[in-house]
Amino acid sequence: MELNVLKGLGPKRIESLNKLDIFCVEDLVSYLPITYRDLTVISKINAAAVDTPSLFKVRVLQRPIVKYPRKNFSITTCEIEDVSGKAQAIWFNQPYIAKNIKENTDVFLYGSIEIKQGKRRLMNPSIEHEDELQIVPVYRLPLSSSLNQKSMRSIMKQAIQYCANNEPEVFDDDFRIKHKLALRKYAIKNIHFPENNSALLASKRRLSFEELINIQLYIKLRKKQNEKEAGKVFDINEQIVIDFVKKLPYKLTSKQIKAIKEIYSDVTSGKAMNRLVQGDVGCGKTIVAFISMLFASINGGQSALMAPTEILARQHYLQLIEFFGEDNVCFLSGSLSVAEKREVLDKIKSGQAKFIVGTNALIQKSVIYNNLLLVICDEQHRFGVKQRAKLFNKGNSPHTLVMSATPIPRTLSLIVFGDLDISIIDEMPAGRKKVSTSVITKSREADMLKYIRNELLQGRQAYFVCPLIEEDEESTLISAEGLFEELNSGYLSDIPIALMHGKMSAEEKNKVMDAFNKGEIKALISTTVIEVGVNVKNATIMVIYGCDRFGLSQLHQLRGRVGRGELQSYCFLLTESQNENTFERLTIMAKNSNGFDIAQFDYEMRGPGDYLGKRQSGIAEARFSYALSNTLLLKETQTVLNNEILPQIEKYDFLIKCINEKFDRELEDIAYN
Repeated sequence: MELNVLKGLGPKRIESLNKLDIFCVEDLVSYLPITYRDLTVISKINAAAVDTPSLFKVRVLQRPIVKYPRKNFSITTCEIEDVSGKAQAIWFNQPYIAKNIKENTDVFLYGSIEIKQGKRRLMNPSIEHEDELQIVPVYRLPLSSSLNQKSMRSIMKQAIQYCANNEPEVFDDDFRIKHKLALRKYAIKNIHFPENNSALLASKRRLSFEELINIQLYIKLRKKQNEKEAGKVFDINEQIVIDFVKKLPYKLTSKQIKAIKEIYSDVTSGKAMNRLVQGDVGCGKTIVAFISMLFASINGGQSALMAPTEILARQHYLQLIEFFGEDNVCFLSGSLSVAEKREVLDKIKSGQAKFIVGTNALIQKSVIYNNLLLVICDEQHRFGVKQRAKLFNKGNSPHTLVMSATPIPRTLSLIVFGDLDISIIDEMPAGRKKVSTSVITKSREADMLKYIRNELLQGRQAYFVCPLIEEDEESTLISAEGLFEELNSGYLSDIPIALMHGKMSAEEKNKVMDAFNKGEIKALISTTVIEVGVNVKNATIMVIYGCDRFGLSQLHQLRGRVGRGELQSYCFLLTESQNENTFERLTIMAKNSNGFDIAQFDYEMRGPGDYLGKRQSGIAEARFSYALSNTLLLKETQTVLNNEILPQIEKYDFLIKCINEKFDRELEDIAYN
């Protein structure tokens, strides 16, 4: 059903919905809340948990005061109290609040308490109306969207009403009752607008159960199809490989050798390889990929390595040249000039280029491969299924290798990577030292900066990472631009430093990274653009500001940018949060260096979001991804699928149909057996 049947949806709002991959009413009701505001429970100012959104009923003690510290930036404040104590309510860039709140009146405010200099502050609270105190959905909406939460809720209510009589029930009554599943129609309504917490839990269970069944069935069918795919049988001169390995400036670890042997077995088996090489940051996955590319080259074919960023792609390109010579290697990205791109395309089409590396420019229509035998996706979670499929379709059933430095708990890997064979490299190269990690509060920042300054003067290099590029007027977090200005005029004023972030052009970023690689820049202030692939052995310090905004696995990735050589390295996690859960998470990070252990902690505390990335894009998109953190439900659906559904799959024909319709018909050619 078209979106324009809903009231209040003009062209701008429809465009905003389209950017969220919402193109019809059915898409809209499948766009789930990211969280909920529980406006049924009133908290007390002095008893509320810090940094936890809560509802407060307060008395306004004074008329709100609006100040303008600088142009286009306002701060509105007023004193509030309840029976437990007093606090200051603060709003950024919302001067109209002063007209909406009157002195000596009672209001309902929803926001988070923070403590600064011993005083409680309620930050950016929303004003709630007493007749609307219920469990309210909160949706992920871009700041640039013409939609706000209120308008999204209004549109969603219409969409649910339209779909009320058109939600097909997937499971029969006997099945539903046996597995304690709510009706689908009931679940759709209550996942958006729950009557109460019990209704919300029942809806989550129902929709999560269905999604987990669909995802696992999809993966089983996809794996079965993969096993049927024929692949070119490689004939590999083992002596060439042995000679290559002997020339390496380091010894391969036993786990690297095991992964190489598994890849060798795949490409000589007659079946198409579909393998994941998973390993911690710095474990040596890249050389395993290069040796796989050597296998393809020995057989007269080409291999294409697709990386998520130009920085990482260029790094691979330079390494490949060292191993295989400039004539056999080419690099392709969107930043090349027209003449450069034409020359590269000619080398690829003629077959002169055997080792091809680049960004997603490798999947453009203009790229014609001569004899593509192997495709590799580095940091595979950064790519969607469709992107990888496009690269695969550039060849004639090429072997496929994907790599990931994001360790994933085994429970979740059965879902995320169930259609792939997996090689795990959980052994670090000899000589690597554990990165010393410390949690730093704001009060210790100055001492930390003095220490870092001394290290830089001794010849070392450092990364400073911020969660924001520029100042956010609704946040107290320091931005990369703000930190650069602060350090450049303060502690590091006489030390060469540089700024890098995602808004810079590829040419600008490459210039900065080249100077950092050469040691001309001693400190790099950046966003998470340096999370993947940056490898500077002289960089021994990583400082992460606003670290509580990142998942543990992402912090581990960032920490992996140091400790790349034999020098002792350090990671400082800087936080202003006073939340106990935050300190617990960061302490886990400081005490552990094993990425798989950290992943398990993160999975248990935060759910699976960080691991899924774009993995599900185009197939079983995990709209109810919190289901994946429910180990019991995951195991239950695995048992149901294996013992009830698969043995009598003909009875569940509608599931196959559902998968085909929802997941871009990727399974059209897959039969039941």
